[in-house]
Amino acid sequence: MRNYKSVNTDDYRTTPLLEEYTPLASTHNAIGWCYETDKYRTEGLKTERSKRKWASTLLSYPLLSWRYIMIVMVLPLLLGGILAYFLPLSSVVDALAAHNSKTYVAQRQPSAVVHPMQDATAMADTTTPSALASPELQSEWEKSGYSILDATEATDVAMTFTQRYQTIDHRSLSTLSAARFILTQAANSRFAATDERNNARFIASAQQQHLIQATSITGAHVVKLQRHKGHFFAWVTVSYQLYRSNQGQTSIEKGLTQQVLLTAVPFSTPQTAPAMGGIGWLVCKFQRGSTLPTIPRQP
Repeated sequence: MRNYKSVNTDDYRTTPLLEEYTPLASTHNAIGWCYETDKYRTEGLKTERSKRKWASTLLSYPLLSWRYIMIVMVLPLLLGGILAYFLPLSSVVDALAAHNSKTYVAQRQPSAVVHPMQDATAMADTTTPSALASPELQSEWEKSGYSILDATEATDVAMTFTQRYQTIDHRSLSTLSAARFILTQAANSRFAATDERNNARFIASAQQQHLIQATSITGAHVVKLQRHKGHFFAWVTVSYQLYRSNQGQTSIEKGLTQQVLLTAVPFSTPQTAPAMGGIGWLVCKFQRGSTLPTIPRQP
C-alpha cells in the first residue's frame, strides 16, 4: 500500500492520482512515440518506393529510345500520306511554285519584261518611227509595193554610205574612196570628176595636217519617195556626229545631217558585185545639210 500524504481538500484528489497514474502516462507516451515513429517510417518508405518507381519508369523510356525514334520518323510520313491522299500533287507543286515566284519577284527590283516570241507585224511596227518619217509616208510606201523591212534596208544603206564617206584617215588613203562601192555607175563617174576626196590637193592637205575624221551615226529615216522614169527613189536623212583631229587638235561637231538619195536596184543586178550584199538599194546622189538633192539626169 502506498502512503498518501495528507493534503488539503483542494488537491487531495488530484495529487495521488497524478502520482498513481504517472507511470501509466509515461507508458502511453512511449507507445504513442513508437506509433508515430513507425508511421513516419512507413510514409518514408512509401515515398522512397514512389521515387524509385518514377525513376525506373524514366529510365525504362529514355528520350533516344527506339520507341521515340519510331514515333518521330513515322508521324511525318503518316501526315504526308494523308495530305497526299486528300490533296492532289499538282496542287501542291503549283502552290509551291507560286510561293517561290512571289518571293523571287518581291526580292528583285522591277524591270522591263521582254517576250521572246513576238508577232512579226508588231516587230515591224516598232521600226516604223526610225525607218519612215510619218504614218502617211508609210502608207504611201506600202502602196508602192515595198514593205517596212525594205525601208529599214534603205536606211541601213544610207547610214553605211554616210559613215564611210565622212570617215577620213591620213594614214590610209583608201578611206577617201571607201564609200564608192555603194554608188551607182553614174554616181561613181560624178565622184571621180567632181568630189574633193578624189582631188590631189585635198589629199595632200589631209596628209600634211594629219587629218583624222570619225563618224558616229545617231539616226536615219525615209523622208520622201517618188517614182520617176521607171525608177523608184527614196530620200533618207541621216543624222551624225563628226569627231575630227587636225594637227593634234581634237574637236567634235554635233547635230550634222546628210541627205542621201537612193534608187531601187533589182536584186539580180549587178551580178558581179551586188551593192550591200544585194539588198536592192544604191546611192545616186547626196549632199550635206537639210536641203534634199534633186534627181539627176543619169541616176
